[in-house]
Amino acid sequence: FDMAVAYQLNPKQTYIDAMLANMNYEGGCNPVNVAYITGMGWKRQRDIVSQWHSVTPKSLPPSGIPEGNVTGSFTYLSGVYGGALESLCFPTDSTRSSGCYPFYDRWGDSWNVNAEMVVLNQARGLGTLAFLAAQTTLKTQAWHAVAGQINIPSGTAQVGVPVALTMSAPGIDLSSARITWEAEGQEPTFGKTFNFIPQSNGSQAVQAEAQLPDGRRIFAIGTVGASAANVAWVDDSLPAGAASGSYGGDSWTWVGSNPAAFSGSSAHQSALAAGLHYHLFQNASQTLSIGTGDVLYAYIYLDPANLPSEVMLSWNTGSSWEHRAYWGANLISDGMDGTNSRRYVGPLPTAGQWVQLQVPASQVGLEGTTVSGMSFSLYNGRATWDAAGVTSVASRPVSFQPTNSIHVSALKTSSGFKLSWTSAVGSTYRVLYKNALNDSTWTQIGNDITATSTTTSYTDTTSTQANQRFYVVARIN
Repeated sequence: FDMAVAYQLNPKQTYIDAMLANMNYEGGCNPVNVAYITGMGWKRQRDIVSQWHSVTPKSLPPSGIPEGNVTGSFTYLSGVYGGALESLCFPTDSTRSSGCYPFYDRWGDSWNVNAEMVVLNQARGLGTLAFLAAQTTLKTQAWHAVAGQINIPSGTAQVGVPVALTMSAPGIDLSSARITWEAEGQEPTFGKTFNFIPQSNGSQAVQAEAQLPDGRRIFAIGTVGASAANVAWVDDSLPAGAASGSYGGDSWTWVGSNPAAFSGSSAHQSALAAGLHYHLFQNASQTLSIGTGDVLYAYIYLDPANLPSEVMLSWNTGSSWEHRAYWGANLISDGMDGTNSRRYVGPLPTAGQWVQLQVPASQVGLEGTTVSGMSFSLYNGRATWDAAGVTSVASRPVSFQPTNSIHVSALKTSSGFKLSWTSAVGSTYRVLYKNALNDSTWTQIGNDITATSTTTSYTDTTSTQANQRFYVVARIN
């Protein structure tokens, strides 16, 4: 900035050369081949001092922010890493021999308030760049920023299936632009197209930034709606970003045997304790979206030698835990019985085997919501838990035609209505129900069933308190 002022007082070419040399150095023409300005180069700065960026889900900070001032070391990290960081760097921060390297020829992508680029220096840098641009033909180039658009295929995407996205802008040719893509659950990447892979149900944000050859930028943001017939939200690990907790002597204990996991390689086991005890997680960044007609589920294995008196599942929406379902005795006092905050579903499931607990989202007030936490509670005893998530009916429509009709026999048992039907080995069947024939929709129970014999049976464990229930079994392939 001082040289820009000096040039206007005494227009020496050496001032221009010095400013251009500094600008090129900042832009990546330096010994470490890294741009010291966000949004530039193939290896982008990520961890800058930015209060705004620190609370956003984006990996990349906003473009155009200088990385910071010269720093000699990351001494504030020594308490965490000891000498490990220094031994990984060349030259090391402690190099003091002759011919040592300038600090500015070193680079570390790390938050460092000691080297924060303050607003005053950003303003001086912007002024210098504006002065240099005014010395070129760009000063007469007409330009009005335009909003870009992310072109998203119509319809609802499937979780885990790539969706090809492109970017466009009205009146602008982006064929020679460098486009940076960023989306939930994926690393930022460059490309004319972007294969986005949805990680969960619901709307997920996608952002794109196009850099034209002359430096102009165009930005776009969009959302991809995705759904899956079954989303296992908790399986072998907690959702991303989740903070865990426990109460009553319980803890998060992952086990691979006694019993063997139902899904994946491990399950989480409650402690053997008296009274109320639970383990939970909350504030997950990988949230779970719940639609109309969806059914929440979790797999459980009750210890037959230490049988609990009550089992309870709770869900957190980010602002409330008042969404609970329980099986067995009514001993846990959280919420109000008979409401969304404490809904009775049925008796304890059979001990000594894996059983899928199910509760319609409507019964606990979660239709149309997004949850970020879940709690697994017991009163007395011990249990092991496995895959928990949601089964979505809306994303898997069934057309009920006469050719799909199947004769189903039903038997009332202590565990619920037991359905049996003649099946074709290898075919897939779906079970749905209504409590009354004039109900507007059918509700799916559990996951689709692949027949392994000529007769298939299924017990609806959610029906233990129902006086009547109407069922449809559909063959879907």
